[in-house]
Amino acid sequence: MNVIKIFISLLLFVVFVYCKQPKQDSQSNFLIAYALTQSMKTSSIGFQEVKEFGSNPGGLKMYLFTPENLNPQAGVVFVLHGCTESASKIRNSGWEDIAKERNLLIVYPEEPSITFLDDRCFNWFNLNDITKNLGQAQSVYSMLSYVKEKFSVNLEKVFILGLSAGGYFSSVVATIYPEDFKGFASIAAGPTRCYPDGVNNISEITKCSSGYGASLETVSKTSTEWGDFIRNTKPNFSNWPRALLIHGGLDTIVKPSLFYEATKQWENLHGISSPIVTSTSSYIRSTYANKKLETWFLPNLGHAYPLNQCGKVEGYYVESDICATKVIADFFIQ
Repeated sequence: MNVIKIFISLLLFVVFVYCKQPKQDSQSNFLIAYALTQSMKTSSIGFQEVKEFGSNPGGLKMYLFTPENLNPQAGVVFVLHGCTESASKIRNSGWEDIAKERNLLIVYPEEPSITFLDDRCFNWFNLNDITKNLGQAQSVYSMLSYVKEKFSVNLEKVFILGLSAGGYFSSVVATIYPEDFKGFASIAAGPTRCYPDGVNNISEITKCSSGYGASLETVSKTSTEWGDFIRNTKPNFSNWPRALLIHGGLDTIVKPSLFYEATKQWENLHGISSPIVTSTSSYIRSTYANKKLETWFLPNLGHAYPLNQCGKVEGYYVESDICATKVIADFFIQ
């Protein structure tokens, strides 16, 4: 039973009891109102599906995690799964623990359909889904509108992230709605808007995503060309979202070369260069003076979401040298 049904049932019960009583003193009225409020509050805590959240042309599902004792001015983090996955799978990333610590709402969009590319892939390559007010991009925006309507939200703490196809699509959404999403993080993904005009040909899609076969061609462009793919969507706009990129050196699904293409793109978009590089045997971390971009390259990581004393190790969520969830939270949510 969803929250609305619970609320209506409780409300009808309270009205019935009230009408049956000839008189109610102020204390009784207070107790009834308090019980109703507490029941409503309890029913909205935790992980649950939101059935109705507004316009949904992309046919996505929405799941929401609300921590107990959520305070006003909460941050909002959208967490997008990879292909073949679901909202329940990417819960393994451990964002709900961070939500409890840092006063966050966690929104899990879910792509439930089977497409020609793969199962449950967010459509980061389809023009109808990477255009403002259309398709899956609009569906995600509707989820944000729903959360802003229902909760007290800090509009400066709205971020989006994803794994693989979810990472590609997160960067697209952040650049379609840069006034609303203050930053994005992609794990095991490549450049943003790799196909600015959309593409539905599998051989073309794999050039900007997959490493299926050692000889497969991947795309390579200049920094300016990559930056223009984003700039052309909003001419004269400059306040682009912050970006955090994480990639593994052993990734055979999204080649590491695409991580470097994405890095070039976001350096160009933000007009930055010459990062401070921290290099160890476990990772190479690049940070920039204006904190608009940060990148992590993990030589021993495959196509996966890295965990370290966080989340749940399962499937694409693997024990590694860093906890990506904490790294992302520290970058975006001070």
